[in-house]
Amino acid sequence: MTRRRRVAGLRARGERGSATVELAVVLPAVVALLVVVLAALQLAATRVRLADAAADSARSLARGEGAAHAAAVAARHVPGASVRGGASGGGMQCVEVVVAAPVLGLRTVPLSARGCALEAGR
Repeated sequence: MTRRRRVAGLRARGERGSATVELAVVLPAVVALLVVVLAALQLAATRVRLADAAADSARSLARGEGAAHAAAVAARHVPGASVRGGASGGGMQCVEVVVAAPVLGLRTVPLSARGCALEAGR
């Protein structure tokens, strides 16, 4: 056997299992990245629903349906949401909808959205 064949054979035996080790090192990082992306998507979806809830709640108050109805409208969009405000001025009725959004069931992040609507009859 030539020297070149012996070196190639040693190299092949020395690299045995390296793919498994590389996978074991990279896999936790890939899983962590996937968890972060899923959490971000979950928060973005909650933020969109919160904006819809704020707009619908403001419209409800602008029509004169009352704060309880506005809170029910917000809770229908985002369970656990609460309506703050109900400030009016210049013919506009504005509300802020707030929720502590769960992130993958581990923590909560406070999110809020503000919505305004033109008061009825103005």
